[in-house]
Amino acid sequence: MVNPGGTNEQFARTNLTRATIVPHPDNNTIFEEILAGRADLMITDATETRWQQQQHPELCAVHPEAPFTFSEKAYLLPRGDVVLQEWVNNWLRIAQNDGTYTRFAQPRLG
Repeated sequence: MVNPGGTNEQFARTNLTRATIVPHPDNNTIFEEILAGRADLMITDATETRWQQQQHPELCAVHPEAPFTFSEKAYLLPRGDVVLQEWVNNWLRIAQNDGTYTRFAQPRLG
């Protein structure tokens, strides 16, 4: 199962040539579809697999420590708010380098 138009769908269609790929319009309910047996799996980013595994212990994140591909994540901010953008960039740079991000993510995402 994939979210239509996303990078997950592109990856699935390129790499899972023998699978039946089913688009599902609501990212928030894809995991319930898997739990209900209407889908076998969803390929998504490692962070989401870890989060959803914690939200739904019946699900299992498979090798989140060794993802298929690499893609960077970003924050979406209001255009033109340079002060906020610089603040977020600085905060993220510090958090990634002083251990703050790891301390936050570890108990939530494993």
